[in-house]
Amino acid sequence: MDKALIRKHREQLVVVCVVLASLFLAKKAYDFQLGRASRVKENIRKEEQKALTLDRIILLSEGVEDLKKVGWSSTDFASVVEILTGLGEETGVSVLDVAPQQREDGTYMFTIPFYVTANGTYRQVAKFLAAVRALPQIVRLYEVTLAPEPSLDAAGYEVVLRVDFRGEVYYFK
Repeated sequence: MDKALIRKHREQLVVVCVVLASLFLAKKAYDFQLGRASRVKENIRKEEQKALTLDRIILLSEGVEDLKKVGWSSTDFASVVEILTGLGEETGVSVLDVAPQQREDGTYMFTIPFYVTANGTYRQVAKFLAAVRALPQIVRLYEVTLAPEPSLDAAGYEVVLRVDFRGEVYYFK
């Protein structure tokens, strides 16, 4: 009877050991899969951030292309003349001279300085300067000088102003 009892306990002990080993291996497999799942979730989060960044870059690129269609190209000095002359015609100002200067490169942006000489009535000149400032590019105007031009209307009043100014257009790289 002792042998039968020992055999029965041995079989139960083997079953308990197999169950414990199975539980131990199942726990290890679960922990491995859980770690793998969290790494996959982290990679998905990183990829989502990359996708958002890529979407922002694409949106900015499209915006830059749209600005180039509306405004002048960053390397085309002739378009600076064309746009400023067109603004002069729209506002009634006679643009006498537009002189774009050499592009100046900076770390994060570059600028195109330009000089303009034009004439028109006070209101026309004010509209022209406002139109230049309202361009889609970042534009700063410096050294704006106004001087009367020797021109008389029928009543003998001076009606024409000469405006000279220096401006800069900023482009981000």
